[in-house]
Amino acid sequence: MAEFWSNNDRGFRLRLWIDQVSQDKVANTSQVRFQLALLNTAATFAGYSCSAFIDFEGHRLNWSGTPSVLGPNQTIPVIDETVTINHDNSGQKTFAFTAQFNGSGGYSPNTLIISGNSYKLTDLPRGSSTSDITAVIGRPVTINITPQQESYRHAIWVTYGKFNKQITTENIKDSFTWTPPLELCNEIPDNTKGWGNVTVITYDSGREVSRDVKIIYLTMPDDVKPKLTGVTLTDTNAVAGNLITSSEHFVQIMSDIKVTFDGATGVYGSTIKNYRAEIVGGNQTVNSNGGTFGIMNFNGQVTIRATVTDSRGRTSAPVEKAITILEYFAPSLKFDVTRVGATSSTLQVLRNAKIAPLTVNGVQKNTMKLTFKVTPYGKDGYTTDTGPASGDWAGVSSLVNSSANLAGVYAANKSWQILAVLEDKFTNANFKADVPAQPCSSWSSLWRQR
Repeated sequence: MAEFWSNNDRGFRLRLWIDQVSQDKVANTSQVRFQLALLNTAATFAGYSCSAFIDFEGHRLNWSGTPSVLGPNQTIPVIDETVTINHDNSGQKTFAFTAQFNGSGGYSPNTLIISGNSYKLTDLPRGSSTSDITAVIGRPVTINITPQQESYRHAIWVTYGKFNKQITTENIKDSFTWTPPLELCNEIPDNTKGWGNVTVITYDSGREVSRDVKIIYLTMPDDVKPKLTGVTLTDTNAVAGNLITSSEHFVQIMSDIKVTFDGATGVYGSTIKNYRAEIVGGNQTVNSNGGTFGIMNFNGQVTIRATVTDSRGRTSAPVEKAITILEYFAPSLKFDVTRVGATSSTLQVLRNAKIAPLTVNGVQKNTMKLTFKVTPYGKDGYTTDTGPASGDWAGVSSLVNSSANLAGVYAANKSWQILAVLEDKFTNANFKADVPAQPCSSWSSLWRQR
């Protein structure tokens, strides 16, 4: 109990007793008793209307009456009330107060005032506390609590995006180990980390005392990545695709490989943002689903490596596929022409021809076609010669010093021009040779390709 006194007016004074009666630590309040009394020494009075009040914390306790002070050294009770005062959030409280007595003149005292004082209540223990938490989703983390009272028990609540859940019972004493579920990754589809709140709720005998809110920082584990199950490689060159039906073999220069990313999916809410496939060791890439590498001017075995990247910036485990680029070159031909026969009217050709073999699993896929056409020298109208010198070969990629006759009769007294057309599945090449007239049957001439 604390005692406070007013000024003195002809022996009259006010006395105020303030007593902290009880406390409610759950409600964070104290019950305080105010007792205000008028005391005299020798002066007396009666029949005067008087008033008094006590001001504190924005409240006022009022009194009015006609006290009788008929003898010396009397104590006249004026106000006796018990009130509830709230502590602040820290459990502390000091409050200022004013008490005043107003007489009405005559023998009654003038104004008596108690002011300029304060009263400190006993601190109340508040709720328990925790600290900010940093954790990895899917990995255990311990949430430590600092209790303010041995009797306190706690519950823990976590909010993280749309996740809003109490993760414990209401009987936790001072720590709890929690594994943030992987589903929390859904709350950060465009990032690898985020933050929410962890709230420790303090209870005393089942009644809530307080809530302590801190930040929880959660990071995605490194192994949460988008998925890519494979790649499908397709030749956009229809001729090459129909000729080389293996998805592991393509044709130099002619093929243009289209890359389809199979099973490309985000994980826990992410979406696929970028595609990438590369020819390992080369300088050719694909950066879209269904994109193509372009012309490949090399041959041999190469590795295609593909990945996808999601909206979090995470990249999938690479998928690799080995393919073979078959060597391709344009058809080439060299031929010699000789007049033969008794009248030198038969033309014999010595053929050296070559096309790209394009061999897959021991089978030569390309085909070679050789056609000879003849016209009198200086004329434009070629006639196809259907003799054995012409041919269409499957599984054959070259002729070496191979002789064959043209079927037609080409008079020795005339000059002729021969057009040879060598074709494979992709392209053709033309070669010409002139055969002059043969005035003398014993003379033969060899003309080479020009």
